[in-house]
Amino acid sequence: MRTLIAVILLVVFAGVWAGPEADIAAEVSATRLMDTVKYLSGVTSSITTRFSPTAGSVAAQNWLKAQFQALGYPTVLQDWGRWNGYACSDNVIARKVGVKYPSLIYVICAHYDSTSNIPWSLAPGADDNASGVAAVLEAANLLRDYPTDYTIEFIAFSGEEQGLYGSFYYVQNPGGRQWAGAVNLDMIGYAPVANPSLWVVATTSPSALADLVRDVSLTYNPGTPVVRYTYGGGVSDNYPFYTRGVPECLLIEHDFGDSNPYYHRTTDTWDKLTPGYLRVCATAGIASIARLAGVSNGYATVLMPEYVGARAGLVVELQLREPGGGAPVETYAVTLDAAGVFRLPDALPRGTWDLAVKAPGWLRRVSAYATIPNLQGLSFTLVPGDASGDNVVNLADVAIVLANFGLGAQVTDIDGSGSVGIEDLNLVLVHFGEAGE
Repeated sequence: MRTLIAVILLVVFAGVWAGPEADIAAEVSATRLMDTVKYLSGVTSSITTRFSPTAGSVAAQNWLKAQFQALGYPTVLQDWGRWNGYACSDNVIARKVGVKYPSLIYVICAHYDSTSNIPWSLAPGADDNASGVAAVLEAANLLRDYPTDYTIEFIAFSGEEQGLYGSFYYVQNPGGRQWAGAVNLDMIGYAPVANPSLWVVATTSPSALADLVRDVSLTYNPGTPVVRYTYGGGVSDNYPFYTRGVPECLLIEHDFGDSNPYYHRTTDTWDKLTPGYLRVCATAGIASIARLAGVSNGYATVLMPEYVGARAGLVVELQLREPGGGAPVETYAVTLDAAGVFRLPDALPRGTWDLAVKAPGWLRRVSAYATIPNLQGLSFTLVPGDASGDNVVNLADVAIVLANFGLGAQVTDIDGSGSVGIEDLNLVLVHFGEAGE
């Protein structure tokens, strides 16, 4: 009955507490996005052009690397070669290693190089494509404290304007990478009409990945129309992934980007963008990569040193309590794997909480004071003995064990051996007088 109650509560409160994906979507900041656009387009920096062979592009490359590193990500520069004999800026690649499937990678990417009618001296490229890069950097910022099942690579490509040079080099030199999918953002800030649409473009149809991105956008941007489009021309950095058989899509602004009259001109400046629309498009990409990569509140391990029974598939009760103890605020049912590991429920609200665990025949002990998110590796220790479930080990527990002595597995099979015996009685006696906090 206790397990059934916990399951019911989980279902009821899942609608009350936003999961990590929803929390991330809600925190996308138009201000932070525009701050990145302004820096890369020269408003708050000395960068006047990000044309790949220029010093300005190298300055942007180094700044982006520093931003990813400041967020705690291992970050590398990837030299993709030369263009027309010119040395060019590098790809910037930051990595977040997955917890369950570290060898499988989802990519969220955008190109940071720019061009114009005078690219060597002035190419601010605010929409094309500081806007997309801002979304990738925001994704890295918002996902840093959340564990993910899959590995994510946050990539700022160079050489896109010369012909997708950086992204082609990346996919043609995998270095052992196994890609699960790629979401590319290119020109996502210019809003030519009052209610602009967002276009989700895949190179082929059908595309389950593109359909997922469309659905995620409709979930978190309910007032924004989404156009699901198929285009095989290869105009942006999602196309090289297609050539390697990797599921891919492109997020781009209203009317497939053709609506921006400042495209590839010196007038592609920050003040032409609409911050609210930029946030909408960025939210679609960021929430999508969160879902694809399996973002979570974290994983925890239940340590049961005296428990000799099988842990795999064991359902325990997870309690959420105010710091310092008190009655549970919320109760969830979670299932352990063979190592005692379980994924924390998505319904756990953000904040600082005490966490407690109750397993059949085991007295709970609060042993964690933790902040959601970022709970990977948290451990709980369970103290055996509470056979009656009244939260205290006393004579009632001794009586119950004795009444079931010699019988098969019961709730009083405290040590998990498959029957009730002297070992279970010894565990009750060892912890006699203990109570849950």
